[in-house]
Amino acid sequence: MYTRRALVALGHSPVWQRPFYDMNARIGETQQGAHDLISSLVKMARNVHCAFHELFPAVPEPIKAFDEKKARIAKYARGRG
Repeated sequence: MYTRRALVALGHSPVWQRPFYDMNARIGETQQGAHDLISSLVKMARNVHCAFHELFPAVPEPIKAFDEKKARIAKYARGRG
């Protein structure tokens, strides 16, 4: 394994000093592969969204507190209007 000094002497610059376009960060995906990836991500997000409360049951206290706060705000807004 080379030391940092040896790498600089060989002409290699640290990653954080390279410009973005020089980092070889291109993704070699085909268009179909990208579409497959995105459709899989959409399916995963939909599944998590639909089953969220099965994973994390709702806690009634914060919901009740929020409803009470909304009622106070509505009552205050009617009183000022």
